[in-house]
Parts: sequence; structure tokens; C-alpha cells
Amino acid sequence: MKGIGSDFDWNYFKSCMVEGKIFYVNDSIKTNQIIISREDCQYVEIENNDTISMHFIQDPPRMRRFIISGIYETNLEEFDKIYVFAISDISRKLNGMDRWTR
Repeated sequence: MKGIGSDFDWNYFKSCMVEGKIFYVNDSIKTNQIIISREDCQYVEIENNDTISMHFIQDPPRMRRFIISGIYETNLEEFDKIYVFAISDISRKLNGMDRWTR
């Protein structure tokens, strides 16, 4: 999961969106929306607007539900296999980095 902040430049990703929409990060509003690749959606048989559960292997393990707000395709196979985008606050918290300063 790649955490993004309010300073993320969406210009490139706007051209890669094949379904749904990007979400904008606002420091005062938290969202559980994610953007995922078309390849990953096909692999796990999910679609835009579906709710999915992601598990984070830690001690203790963590689980969080997300809503797919958009599906992207960069045509960069390795990139598309790896990255799911969410707001950075969620990514930091789920990975146990919420105690770190920015």
C-alpha cells in the first residue's frame, strides 16, 4: 500500500484511470477509499465500488475495509502488480508508523 498525502501530483494518474475516480487527500477529512490496478482487480475478481478487506501481517495482525474508488492501468506491469494507493495517514497507522513524526 502506497500512502499519499495532500501534495500528491495526480496529473499522471488522471490519464491512467480506466474506471472510477481518483480521491483527493484533505488533511481534515479521512477516507477509506483506495485506487487499485486493473490487473489486481482481475486477479482477485473485484470491481470499482466494491468493498475489500486488507490484512496487514503484524503483531497483532490488523484488518481494514476499503472501498475501491478507482481502477488504474499504467501498462507498467511490475508497477501495476505492486501498488494500491490510499491516504498516507491510513498507511502509516496500519503499518505501525502512526507514532512517528512527519
